[in-house]
Amino acid sequence: MNPLCKTAKTLDTVFKLFKIVVVIACIASVIAAAFMGAALLFDLDTETLGITDQILEIGVAKLTLAEGASLPLSNALGHSLVEMAMILVLSVATLFAISYIRAILHPMTEGEPFRDVVAVNLKKLAWLQIIYGGVRFFLDGVEQALFNHFYGDALKELLEGSKISSIVYESESDLTFLLIAGVLFLLSYVFRYAQELQKLSDETL
Repeated sequence: MNPLCKTAKTLDTVFKLFKIVVVIACIASVIAAAFMGAALLFDLDTETLGITDQILEIGVAKLTLAEGASLPLSNALGHSLVEMAMILVLSVATLFAISYIRAILHPMTEGEPFRDVVAVNLKKLAWLQIIYGGVRFFLDGVEQALFNHFYGDALKELLEGSKISSIVYESESDLTFLLIAGVLFLLSYVFRYAQELQKLSDETL
C-alpha cells in the first residue's frame, strides 16, 4: 500500500468517527433547545429546573450572581436558544463538510487522486464555507443584538454603583472564511487541470 492510500484511509477513518461525534452534538443541541423552549412556553422557574446558581457568560468570563441577585430566567433561556441555534448550524455545516471530505478521500484510498469527484467536492467545500461564513456572520449579529436586549438593563442594574461607567457590545467581523473559500476554489481548479492532464496521458498510452 503506497503512502497516499494509507494516509487517505487513516483520515477517512478519523472523519468517520468525527461524524459520529458531530451527530451526537446535533441531537444534544436539538434536545437542549426543545427543553429550553418548553421552559419558556410553560414559564418554569429556577427551582423547577433545578437551577441553584445563575451564571452569566460574557466571552471567556463566567459571572456567578451573588445570593439575592438574579436575572430574568426567560432572558437567559432566550439567549441560550440563540446559542443552541448557532451550535446546530455549525454541526449541520460540519456534517456536510465531512461528507465532502470523505468523498474526496475515497478515490485517494484507491490510489487515484485525480478523479472528477475530487474537484467537484472541493468546489462544494468552497461554497459551503461561504454559506456557513455568511450565516455565522448573521447569527453573530443577532446574538449581539439579543444579548443587549436580554441583558442590557439587567447588567446596568447589577453594576449600579460600581466603577464601570458604561457597557458596550461589540462583535468583530472575521472574513477569513472568504480566504479559505478562495483557496478551496483554487485547489478545485488545480485538481481539475490535473485530471485533464491525466486523461490526456491515459489516451496517449
